[in-house]
Amino acid sequence: MVHRQHAHWSHPDQQIWSNTAHLASVRDRHLVLGGFDVLSGRARWSDERRRRLLSVGAKGAMRDQPKSASKIIDDVVNRLAALERDRTYRFRATRRADAERYLARSGAIVGCSDDEVSAREAVLGGRYPDVFRTYLLTLGRRRGRLFQGSDIGFDRHNELGRSAAELLAAEVAEEALPIDAEVFLVHQGYSFMYVRAVGGFDSPVYRFVEGQDTVKVESDSFAGLLETELARMEANDRASRDAGGTWIRVSPDGSITQTFPARASGERPLDHPDDYLD
Repeated sequence: MVHRQHAHWSHPDQQIWSNTAHLASVRDRHLVLGGFDVLSGRARWSDERRRRLLSVGAKGAMRDQPKSASKIIDDVVNRLAALERDRTYRFRATRRADAERYLARSGAIVGCSDDEVSAREAVLGGRYPDVFRTYLLTLGRRRGRLFQGSDIGFDRHNELGRSAAELLAAEVAEEALPIDAEVFLVHQGYSFMYVRAVGGFDSPVYRFVEGQDTVKVESDSFAGLLETELARMEANDRASRDAGGTWIRVSPDGSITQTFPARASGERPLDHPDDYLD
């Protein structure tokens, strides 16, 4: 079960609108707004104008409400889907069936079950923060191109944890992973990231890189890490599209050959349709 975070108004302007809505409904109290005593009759506004005012205030307050964990992860899924739709390559010398399999695999989004996540939390002796938990339930097994190039996957948590512990022990003998650490990513054997099963809405992401003398905070929140990674992916794709894109050949065995045309050639794969063998 995904637990949703309920938003509460905290901005001063939001409280003003909340009070305004309350006072407007109580006839024996005065509402002073913009220098006018609205309810005294000295500058009484029409009910329609007051409704418009309160409606505008409510909409502004809603815009300022913090996102729920579900909304944060839904936004991630939508941005990943947009990256897949607006692809930066064209297929060349590839069978349609092989291209379709590649596209399905590249954009796949598969989450973990609640039972799987809860079982892992029991091992760690805590509960994942809501944002990370919702991420696992939505993208824990397959996450499109998110974090592509790194070792990642909920089903590999034991393997990733061992790799991280070994790297940390070899580099900083006096420091060990917290018992509630969930290592969710290892990059090429010299770096890893983890969150802690400490509950709450969101939590920092910790990172260790070979050569450092201690673990450091990579991001103040997991949501922040996702935003940084997605922004990087989007920027890279924009640059690739501006350069004209690339060619991809998918073999029947699933292997990929990517070709980057020389800039001086003037060749722009994105200006051409996919080149299928059939």
